[in-house]
Amino acid sequence: AAACGAANALVPLGDGRWQADMFDGVGLLKALKQRQVSIAGRKTLVVGAGGAGAAIVAALRTLGGVGPITIADIDSVRARQLAARFPGCVSGPACVSGPADPAGFELVVNASPCGMASDDCPLDSARLSPDAIVCDAIMQPPHTRLLLEARQQHNCTIVAGLEMLQGQVQALVDFFALPRRREFCKA
Repeated sequence: AAACGAANALVPLGDGRWQADMFDGVGLLKALKQRQVSIAGRKTLVVGAGGAGAAIVAALRTLGGVGPITIADIDSVRARQLAARFPGCVSGPACVSGPADPAGFELVVNASPCGMASDDCPLDSARLSPDAIVCDAIMQPPHTRLLLEARQQHNCTIVAGLEMLQGQVQALVDFFALPRRREFCKA
């Protein structure tokens, strides 16, 4: 949570303090691992500089071993702020305003809300590389326009939002210490 500046889970510590963490990035890495997809050294585009985008950039930078990361967001200030938090890893131009251009990227991740409506697409999918891995954090619809076009038009490997959510489950169980809490509730 500290690395990305966002949280999607909170747990009370019992002394008035709270512990926070963010699991979107971990979920993406786990989903890619489940698919046996190597992302090492891949030139990466992350679309969306909000909480999910920040978590994904943090995970890719610290655990993923990807190559240069470019952050695209319709808010160029927010994209620059996120890029500044990871100075050694975000390629220039680090920020793109408006629709992102995926040409030349080997890993493309949509972490923006664009795509929740079936006709929305956060980038020009016609410019995707055929060997790209395309991931979308959106869970509904299960296969966004971006994912459908990436698979149908370019035969790209795709990872859907529900796969990313499933990748978070064990980390969330561990974070909330669910087995210990269940035992405590039984006592």
